[in-house]
Amino acid sequence: MNISNTMTPAQPDDSCAINAQQQKLIADQQEQIKQQQATITTISEQYEKLRQQLVDLRRQHFGSKTERYIPEQGLLFDFSETDATSPEEEYIEGFHRRKPKKKHPHHIISEHLPRVRVEYELAEDERLCPCGCGAVLQKMGEEVSERLEYKPAELYVKQHVRFKYGGCLHDLGLLIAPMPTLPIARSIAGPSLVAHIAVDKYQFHQPLHRQQRRLAMLGIKLNDNTFYDWVRQSGDLLMVLYRALIDHALRAPIMHTDDTPAKVRIKGQSKAKRGYFWIYVGHGCEAVSAVYVYTENRSQEGPKAFLNGYEGYVQADAYSGYDVLFNVKDVEHPRTEVGCWMHARRRFYKIVVQSKKAGAAHEAMKYIRALYKIEEDIKTESADKRKQIRQEQSKPLLETFKEWLDKKADQVLPKSLLYDAVQYSLNHWQALTRYLEDGRIEMDNGKAERGMRPIALGRKNWVALGSHRGGHLAAIYFSFIETCKIYKINSYEYLTDVLTRINDHPANRIDELLPHAWAKARIEKEQPAVNDTS
Repeated sequence: MNISNTMTPAQPDDSCAINAQQQKLIADQQEQIKQQQATITTISEQYEKLRQQLVDLRRQHFGSKTERYIPEQGLLFDFSETDATSPEEEYIEGFHRRKPKKKHPHHIISEHLPRVRVEYELAEDERLCPCGCGAVLQKMGEEVSERLEYKPAELYVKQHVRFKYGGCLHDLGLLIAPMPTLPIARSIAGPSLVAHIAVDKYQFHQPLHRQQRRLAMLGIKLNDNTFYDWVRQSGDLLMVLYRALIDHALRAPIMHTDDTPAKVRIKGQSKAKRGYFWIYVGHGCEAVSAVYVYTENRSQEGPKAFLNGYEGYVQADAYSGYDVLFNVKDVEHPRTEVGCWMHARRRFYKIVVQSKKAGAAHEAMKYIRALYKIEEDIKTESADKRKQIRQEQSKPLLETFKEWLDKKADQVLPKSLLYDAVQYSLNHWQALTRYLEDGRIEMDNGKAERGMRPIALGRKNWVALGSHRGGHLAAIYFSFIETCKIYKINSYEYLTDVLTRINDHPANRIDELLPHAWAKARIEKEQPAVNDTS
């Protein structure tokens, strides 16, 4: 067979078709590789994000809740030589947080506590001189050591005895001595007991059924409904004072606000709902007031209704529900947004605690730490002085930080935690730097966030609210208890006194019973006694 005759050369058209198929196959494969690489990149980003979220959740659940970061123990100062001579370094140098020295237990025993003296003497035969001379030793002094002891709470019955007067020859009737109006009419509970129950429930998070059992140990057996009725009726009595506290807070030039959720179990419904507590701390004036408000949801209608007509600075987190407050169309009630550096810092802190080596988040923490150092140094200065120092020191540092953030925004991977942290600061930069304008403004929203902690702690005890009505009632007591904390007032003493007097107090002088006025009046009342003793 002639091979040359059996094999024919490929035609030009066939070669072109084969080349075209090969080129198409290569292009398809390249496109597939690109898609796979994009998928791998996406999965890697998602994996890293989920890994960081898992580490953060484990830290929140098992680790310390305090966002404490000490650069000397980490890698915050491990920078290159170019960073070592940066102008902001001078703000960091020499800044160390020193732990306060612990006091000896005897030094914390208050002088006003009553002392019960227990004396220990030697019998006469034990006081014979050890030298054998037979003399009886005499008392030459004493050695006193103090120990704190506890006496369980005890109930007592206060008898209100009203004497009657008569004897008129015309027998026109009897006279009887008046008594103060009780906070709860026709009830066996006096103001001090109601105040004790309220403080235990809303400040120390003791549910009513636990208090019921404790009173039962003292011989008083009452049911939960009786306890709740006492708390509810006294709360209704405090409503007029609560409104006065709101009015006082709204007169402040600066308002801090925050919110936190709470479960609500509605009677007859198997699934728990969610309500929200909002706190509004008005400050920047002579007196500070903290007001809690309960809403059945987290819509913008809550802060909008409370701050309706308010004019001033509003400091909050970046929750979109607050955006309605800063609507430029509302020219009648201009409000100015103030950001919170605590929220900006927290995003970088989450990355720092997960990182094994220094990185961009550590650099950001250095800038923010330097800003807080300035604030710590000037916290006792006047508002005008604080503004001046901020303009001289904080403003240049913020400008340098802003340049750093702009540069990092183009370098970090999207959808990463670092990208989210950088973009948060850039997106809210104007609000974050607002505190430079007024020395009365705080750098962060700590005043409001600290007010949310008692509720977060309380949720672990009472778990859920019994109704929306219970949420509104809790907001009243939270308001007075938190404001008492601000002025370092014993909330039990305050509520006992207010519940005793409020029914007979003139309505046009209700502000006299607000915590700041109450504390001032008590100081003025005690001042003469202090002068007399001196």
